[in-house]
Amino acid sequence: MTLPVTPHFRHRWTVFWATTYTFDLRTFDEFWLPRLGETPLNVTILADFQRLADVWSRIPPGEHWRLRRANRHYLVRGIPRAGRAFHPKTYFFADRNAGTLLVGSGNLTLEGLEEGHEVFCRFESMQDADLAAIRSWRDWMDAVITQLDDHQVTTRWHDLQQKVPWLSGAAGPAGFVTNWERSLLAQFADGLSVPVQELHVLAPFYDSTVQALAQLVSATRPQELHVYVGQRVSVDGEQLKKVLDASGAVPHVYRYDPDEFVHAKLIGAVVGEAGRLLSGSANLTQAALLRTARTRQGNVEAGVLLETDAKSVRAAFAPPQLQVSRGTLLGLEGLRHQRPSDPGPARLALHRAVRLPDERIEVVYSGDSGTEALFLSNGPDTQAIRDGRTVEPCHDPERWRLVWLTSDAGKALSNRVPADEPEPLQEALHRRSDAANRPRELDPQDWETPIGSVLERLNRECIFDLDDTRAGASLTGEGPADETEAEDPEFWERLAQEELRLDPRYYRYARFASPGELDGTPLVQLLVQMREKAGVPQDHQRRAGASTSAGETTGTGTRWRPGRRLQLRVYNVLSRWCAALNDPRLRWINVFAPARNYGFLVETVVELAAQRFFPLDRLASLGAVLFSSFICTEEVKGYLFSVSEDERRQILTSLDPALFPMAAALAYYVLRSSAPWHDSVFEWQAFLKPGLSLGLIRPDEDATVWVEELTAEQVPADDVAGRITWATEYMDDARWSELAQRQLGFSAVTFTQATVHGRFGVTIEVAGEVPDPLGDPRLVTLVRRVLAYRKVRGTVVFFAEAPDDRLSVNLGSSAVARVEHTIYRSREPVTDDTLAALEDQDAGWSAVLAPHQQA
Repeated sequence: MTLPVTPHFRHRWTVFWATTYTFDLRTFDEFWLPRLGETPLNVTILADFQRLADVWSRIPPGEHWRLRRANRHYLVRGIPRAGRAFHPKTYFFADRNAGTLLVGSGNLTLEGLEEGHEVFCRFESMQDADLAAIRSWRDWMDAVITQLDDHQVTTRWHDLQQKVPWLSGAAGPAGFVTNWERSLLAQFADGLSVPVQELHVLAPFYDSTVQALAQLVSATRPQELHVYVGQRVSVDGEQLKKVLDASGAVPHVYRYDPDEFVHAKLIGAVVGEAGRLLSGSANLTQAALLRTARTRQGNVEAGVLLETDAKSVRAAFAPPQLQVSRGTLLGLEGLRHQRPSDPGPARLALHRAVRLPDERIEVVYSGDSGTEALFLSNGPDTQAIRDGRTVEPCHDPERWRLVWLTSDAGKALSNRVPADEPEPLQEALHRRSDAANRPRELDPQDWETPIGSVLERLNRECIFDLDDTRAGASLTGEGPADETEAEDPEFWERLAQEELRLDPRYYRYARFASPGELDGTPLVQLLVQMREKAGVPQDHQRRAGASTSAGETTGTGTRWRPGRRLQLRVYNVLSRWCAALNDPRLRWINVFAPARNYGFLVETVVELAAQRFFPLDRLASLGAVLFSSFICTEEVKGYLFSVSEDERRQILTSLDPALFPMAAALAYYVLRSSAPWHDSVFEWQAFLKPGLSLGLIRPDEDATVWVEELTAEQVPADDVAGRITWATEYMDDARWSELAQRQLGFSAVTFTQATVHGRFGVTIEVAGEVPDPLGDPRLVTLVRRVLAYRKVRGTVVFFAEAPDDRLSVNLGSSAVARVEHTIYRSREPVTDDTLAALEDQDAGWSAVLAPHQQA
């Protein structure tokens, strides 16, 4: 009954469906999913809603690259249970000819399938009795999916049934059981000869009053009661002892050596030489054992009920890797029931978010939103929701990977979910993958276009995205080499690094001495060929380094123009590749690998800009992803700042110097005065300053050549440099307020038009809790910043939550504050030095203000 699970993840299968309580995203994406091989592949995971929400909530800002597969290449969906748990652990592997169903106690996590002490039963479709059990699982899944009422899940369930024709047919009597209609206790006790001679129980979790065990004892009336206790078992030891004392049975207590956490759940009964054994997901709790899934008090559980012999029952509780030793009743008294810390569900339950063809996002949620307007957020951005959809398109799929519902004030109202991308999900079901050569976002007809052929060549020569590699391709049936490796939580990472070396592109990174070449062919030549196919004017080709003989024609005579959908698909490819520059796994190849990729991406993006391939807003967004991933954003270090200083110097030296003026030209093109620069300037500021400082963005004479390519205008180098430098420092009131709010922790900072004395050049209002305006050092910083920003000598600060309070500061005069009907005044005039000293000491205004009179 105990068996390794990982070897079942093989390339042969076209279907993998799982039900689980918890889910390990990283291990699944990087270890188990690659073992399943290429598309067409139907991978669908149903997990407990709240536990899955916890997974998404733990993804740090800036690491949404971890979500490049979930709900894009496979579907993972949370099953809501109104306060109870979706707790079954079942794993179904199948193709057109055969399949395997595993039912047990282990979650879809590294601990659940590789490292924990778990129990699984296997059913093989080639065995008639096992096939009946698999079809019973099918009927139960039908009921779960019908109740879920999720279009995407239902579509994939129908696809599974088409791919696995042998799954149809009568279920018949089988060992697979659930609590969907009847409690597991009722099914275990049904037909059992009572009293039983022995009752054996093992579980890591009991209910607080041990009532589930008490009911089990009452239903079986055992002569002997055998209780197995693992490390960290959650049970009230005194209550457990009371149940044993009241059972009328001879109690036996066992411990495991070594003393380790045992996650297996087993209930066994012995009558003479016969035995009955229940295994699976159910703990010894009332919600698992006594209730049905149809009630609000019941979990959803699944297991296997096996008729066997007495010897097999006893052996199930003594796995080969653990020794069983006798314990004592007195030893139970020190056990404690551990209530899980659960912050509770969010106000709204966001079940799914679906990207639509028009790039808006549709949301499905439950809960009472009242009359409050709802917004969809990805953190930096929000979009208003009307009729269950965002009002405006959410253009960048990478930026909108992880979303949640918020109020107008930005307060989170729901859990987070990765947005569904229906087109890639559908393609994964039906399209045979050619991922080794072609980006997955492109359609077959795209491969014949000029840009499609370039991207295909790039993908064939470079590893841009580690998620596109098949690091587990060689592991078709072998588990970890030995027990030590299986117990190492990082073994899969070492394994992936070793398998990455099998990728033929891996060794091209050792030849980084020629960073601008693809297998001996300079990238610029490929881009020239793209221009020829696109019918670009001859002077552009001369700039690119091509030669044209007299009488030779260029292009086809009809200029090729990309359609809107192709633009979007190419944008998605390049955006994904650019975002992956900061994936630390890319450095498994070597520390220079992202730099090599960066060079190719800069050349490609600038060339597409010269061809006007993208609208300017998309180009600006793509450039921001490229440079922020390679350099930094306001909040997240990019690749260059994630390595050591010595490595950074070597990386900068290794880059082709021709890239630096290209980057400057692209920055000028996006931020020039005739462009809609305001839409991009603040996002670009974060990497422009360090980019200029490091020399990555170099507005020199070479940059002017590229500027002319992009703008068809001759712009002096000083003007290019001046515009970029201006963009690094540009600020407006809305941006200043946003930064002050975010950096100082206020709910809002707003410029006002309040009527005050003329010596106060600016008035602002602060919203949010400021319980001690005089002692809060943030208000010193706020005053200093606003005076510097507006270049004035005086300001008045108002407080939204206390309309009668205010703080008035005019340099060279005494500062005055009115707080709770009391006037405070500084004894000395306030100067720039006063503000600097207060800020250095992290002091508030109380350090210089004293009560003056009652207001």
